[in-house]
Amino acid sequence: MYNLKPLSYPEQDRLIEIDFYMFISYLLEKYNQSVIIYEIIDTLANLFGCNITQIRSLVQGINGNVSAIIPDKEEIGILLYKSGLSVRKIRKATKIHPQTLYRLIEAYKRNGQLEFTPRLDEEVFLQVKDFMEKLEEIMRWK
Repeated sequence: MYNLKPLSYPEQDRLIEIDFYMFISYLLEKYNQSVIIYEIIDTLANLFGCNITQIRSLVQGINGNVSAIIPDKEEIGILLYKSGLSVRKIRKATKIHPQTLYRLIEAYKRNGQLEFTPRLDEEVFLQVKDFMEKLEEIMRWK
């Protein structure tokens, strides 16, 4: 429907950060912000060979709503749309109404389709990327 530029490499990296944020947000909502989330994340990070301290720190930042990884509405909507997700799936995942998403996309196009970039330091980003790749591997069974 909208002719947007394809995802750039930095935007693909930012999308990995957003996927991590959405996964953690889902766990926080599902388990009512219980401390069990930290046990789940620690177990997964340990299983995946990731730096538990860095991953846990990100989770705490997301839980406290102070992490740099937290996307704004425009960024999450546009990057998910550019990644090929349908408007319906974006609404289900983010609660962004389709009309709001269309307005965000129109404004993004008007403003020159500026590139979204990762917000984490490279060392931390590589831990998040590794975590998400390995999470996807174990989720392939379904």
